[in-house]
Amino acid sequence: MVILLCFLIIATTAPAQVVDLKLDFQTNSVMQIDTSADGITLWGITSSNVDRLPTIAGVYAVRSTNNGTSWDTSCITPDWWRWGISIAAVNAVHAYAIINRDDTTWLARTLDGKTWLEVNPAMMDISNPLFIHFFNPRVGVVLGTQGRKIERKWVVARTTDGGASWTPSIAMLAEPPTESIGSFNARSAAWDGGTLVIGMNSQRYLITTDTGQTWTFERSPIGRIAGAVISSSGGLQRIQLLANQPSGTVRSVTSTNGGPWQDVTIHPSVKKVDGVRLVASEGIVTIPRSLSNIPCIDIGRGTTVPFPQRVDALAVKGPYLFTSQELMPRQGIVRLQYP
Repeated sequence: MVILLCFLIIATTAPAQVVDLKLDFQTNSVMQIDTSADGITLWGITSSNVDRLPTIAGVYAVRSTNNGTSWDTSCITPDWWRWGISIAAVNAVHAYAIINRDDTTWLARTLDGKTWLEVNPAMMDISNPLFIHFFNPRVGVVLGTQGRKIERKWVVARTTDGGASWTPSIAMLAEPPTESIGSFNARSAAWDGGTLVIGMNSQRYLITTDTGQTWTFERSPIGRIAGAVISSSGGLQRIQLLANQPSGTVRSVTSTNGGPWQDVTIHPSVKKVDGVRLVASEGIVTIPRSLSNIPCIDIGRGTTVPFPQRVDALAVKGPYLFTSQELMPRQGIVRLQYP
């Protein structure tokens, strides 16, 4: 045990290590954790874990290059009234982050792991970036909108040179004009290989199967998507969608290689979903959310993953699950071996 850096919380399956990020303020939490496209580095972004309550000490990025044993921090912006809504990890020193204030968003980039600078929105033809993802260290996409809200259109900008240049796609009409991403911090998104699905707050989802070269909007068969996972094996690709139902249950359907949707049984103990992630042995767990009291649950077995209380975000890297707590002394990233 490293003195003053971390302490251990005994769990039923394996110890959960809580790392002191040495940030002393409340209501901010690491709300998204992303594994870099090179598969080595973990990046996270802070935001408020209370809806409509902004950060109280700026927005920070956290980074680990040793499988989550230790983390460093860098300040994306020291300004208050900001939310961190998306982060994309490229490698150990290269990452992108999207910051929000009211109805305004902007994209920031670091090339040294420490200094963050705003990316010129004219490079992407996107006035309001909302989501970013890198398929590999060179190929990435930014999804956002352009135009007035009443005639808003979706645009995807794609890079094949690690962000040195971007090519925007043909604008796609929002439906309705108030359509937005279902949940920030990649909660309504799922990816595997060159396939990426992004759920909207309407009953549509946006999908690409060729690393962002072409995109289509599809209609969800189960209503507004609350989470999705994608898995590939033996030449087959399976997409699974989950949606919260008015009855207080969760419905899920799956499609293999674009085939018809089939219902999937969800354990009755799962009452609400706010994003899911695929883990070892094709298990699926919910992304915990302290505000709505959603724990990390294996949706097939109905068992709760033994994280500490009040955690947000979730990333999977090898046998480990990473999540976070409010940023106070001796609280921050939590690492747990699964199952």
